[in-house]
Amino acid sequence: MNTTWPLATDYRLAVQSPGRVFGPGDLRAAVFPTPPGESVPAASTGGSAVVFRAEVGGRPEAVRFFTRPSESGRERYTALGASLSSNGLGTIIPSARWVDSGVHIRDLWWPLVRMDWLPGSVLDDHVDGLVEHGDTTGLAHLAQSWRDCVARLQTAGIAHGDLQHGNVLVDGTDLRLVDFDGVWLPSIDHLGAPAEQGHDAYQPPDPGRRWGPYMDTFPALVIHLSLTALSREPDLWEKYYTDRNLIFSAPDFTGPFDSGIWHDLDRLRDAEVGRLKARLVELCSSGRPVDCGLEALINPTIPPPRPAPAGPTNPWWENAIVDPSRFDAPEPTPGPPPRAEKRYEKPPAQPTESPAQPTEPPTWWYQQAATSTTGPSPDRTPRPGRRHPGKVAPPESATGGSTDEVARPPRYKRVLTILLLAIMVVMVIGLGVAVWLSQLS
Repeated sequence: MNTTWPLATDYRLAVQSPGRVFGPGDLRAAVFPTPPGESVPAASTGGSAVVFRAEVGGRPEAVRFFTRPSESGRERYTALGASLSSNGLGTIIPSARWVDSGVHIRDLWWPLVRMDWLPGSVLDDHVDGLVEHGDTTGLAHLAQSWRDCVARLQTAGIAHGDLQHGNVLVDGTDLRLVDFDGVWLPSIDHLGAPAEQGHDAYQPPDPGRRWGPYMDTFPALVIHLSLTALSREPDLWEKYYTDRNLIFSAPDFTGPFDSGIWHDLDRLRDAEVGRLKARLVELCSSGRPVDCGLEALINPTIPPPRPAPAGPTNPWWENAIVDPSRFDAPEPTPGPPPRAEKRYEKPPAQPTESPAQPTEPPTWWYQQAATSTTGPSPDRTPRPGRRHPGKVAPPESATGGSTDEVARPPRYKRVLTILLLAIMVVMVIGLGVAVWLSQLS
């Protein structure tokens, strides 16, 4: 018996005679539209399947036929249908029904999948239109819509398995996903990974892919970065788009990351593009599968701050300063009230350690800019180490001021005194010179 799976051409011939080849009764009466000027119904062909549009009872459907074995297809699509009924993802994932004896070709029955027909254009066609019109705002909105779509999918615990431009449909502002042959759900984790590993222009280098809940993160980031970069520089489309990608190709994901697209992204000098690019480079060079969703990758969770240590929170040099004012008014205690006249007094200084007070007025560079007699404000404790080297701080008075400043005459009087002494010296010298000259004559 011939067990080779039918080709796309076999299915094209079959859908022209629906009443003779289909198992389900309503599909036998279906109409497969033929585009104007064509002789066979239009189809969308992928790597493992071909999809036709059918009018079934006046309602559009997508009928998917397989050109290669679909591993555990019944279990996967059945689990997906059950999941859609509970997670509210019907707006981005079409309902799908697996049919075992779907179509009869070459004396054998072959399976098929029936899905709701979704309007819209594939992602790369839609992007091409936005680029052609220079709609950078539309590209930016598309990038955000894609990010939201992936967040909903991953929050629901579903991994598509083959995110790429051909499996994303755009209808206005709505995004929808198709082709769930490689879907992952918690209920089918035991089935293992299918042979289909996804589009190479959207998958990480080996061994960076692992079939599981986070296998969509890498391709989702590739698409999000591509759309974000195009919203900043649409000319990247003409330079890197090849019908098999958006702007990245498989060789770009292998070090040393010096291909043209990486340099062009750097030249954009855009903070968001640079941040997404850095995340993608990290994934490509890590050599291990992604272990988080797209949102967690783009905005990693900031660890909670550590609890503040016990004790004072001021810097150590402020904590080391003893403020005499806190001893002036101690906190009341249950015992007798403190005596009002009791004040903090400094311990007497040892004579050998007390520095001698200068007997001459300090040099000009030690003088303070202001001559206030009240001293520094009580609420501004001076920090150690801020005075000039060698300067001796004057003793504090009872009011918090400097006794040295109170006793010192005003500066202008000292200046006048010096000037008068200088004049007297000049006069004395002049008088002596005059007497000497008179003796000579």
